[in-house]
Amino acid sequence: MLLNNVYIFIIILLLVIILSYLLSYIILSPINKLNSMLEKISLDTLDKRFFMRYCPIDEISILGNTFNKMLERIENLIDETIRYNMMQQKLESEKKDAEIIALQSQINPHFLYNTLDTITYMVMGNKTSEAVNMINSLSNLFRFGIGKQEIMVAIGEEIQYARTYAEIMSVRYSNNITFNWNVDKSILHYKTIKLILQPLIENSIYHGIKQKGGKGTINVSCIDNKDSILISVNDDGLGMCSNELTELKNNLVNKSSRSKIGLYNVFSRLCLHFGDRFVFDMESEYGVGTTVYINIPKIE
Repeated sequence: MLLNNVYIFIIILLLVIILSYLLSYIILSPINKLNSMLEKISLDTLDKRFFMRYCPIDEISILGNTFNKMLERIENLIDETIRYNMMQQKLESEKKDAEIIALQSQINPHFLYNTLDTITYMVMGNKTSEAVNMINSLSNLFRFGIGKQEIMVAIGEEIQYARTYAEIMSVRYSNNITFNWNVDKSILHYKTIKLILQPLIENSIYHGIKQKGGKGTINVSCIDNKDSILISVNDDGLGMCSNELTELKNNLVNKSSRSKIGLYNVFSRLCLHFGDRFVFDMESEYGVGTTVYINIPKIE
């Protein structure tokens, strides 16, 4: 009888162990699965969901459903963030384009005033033929400057615009200004923001050669610089001392002065369009002249 009781006890004990194991497995399995999913959460696994065919404990099912809702909320927040960022980028891009166009339009009345002044001098001096040619050149310039609202143009177009402007100014100053052009033909098809050369040439004339007096030379260069394009405008005008040059550079960067409208305008538009992907630098020596350098990325 005692032996039978021992056998019964052993059987009961084994059954309890087996049932305990099964019960712990049933309870712990969904918890372990949920824990594993929590550890593996990433952007690549947000589409995974917690699912059990049978869960004996309601609290675990509730926890699983809450976990699934959390994943859905994270997905929605990421989608909303992406859409918001895309919208912000679009608005920023449109804002930059609007600011660039506004800055471009500032050049037109400024340049128009100077050119009409030139034509006035010609008419007053009975230089009718030259005045007519000047008006035709002015018409061509404004067909490019005002007729086109594009921010980017081919470098070839930009150079042609600058050449026409140079011809106008050369006539105004009775050919006392010599223009030399060093242009690499292989870069003519690349893009640049328009109206960057003419303001630099204008700056060389009014703040360099005119201030110095007498004849002057302006050298315009556009060359291939490996992954970028190097543009420079050099004059043998009055130039600046080192303190004046440093102050001008600081004013351009800090946008604290607009005394040299052309330089400020060009620098501002380069900043808006290229961000930190361009170089703008100046060298100057009093009594010798000034050189402005612009290095921009190649854009097809």
